[in-house]
Amino acid sequence: MTELFTHEHTIYIGFSFKSDMDVFAKHLPKMNFYKYMRNFIDAQTYYSKVYVAGQQTGLAKVAKEVLSYEICKGEQMSNWELRPMRLSQ
Repeated sequence: MTELFTHEHTIYIGFSFKSDMDVFAKHLPKMNFYKYMRNFIDAQTYYSKVYVAGQQTGLAKVAKEVLSYEICKGEQMSNWELRPMRLSQ
């Protein structure tokens, strides 16, 4: 993971990724790749600068407003490796 997330020529884009990093720190304390991430853009921060929004604006709301798509949140807490991100029907 460290090699993947610290590559100097890659730009990483996430949405409210700090909460994900907190989960890594809590449940995987020996996997500290996130401490060395460079070139990271948190899309939530930029969304809040372009649109009038509070700091707690979620990805589903942003997708609906910017892309006009609803993200299915039915599997929100499932294993992300087992499924793709889906649009609501």
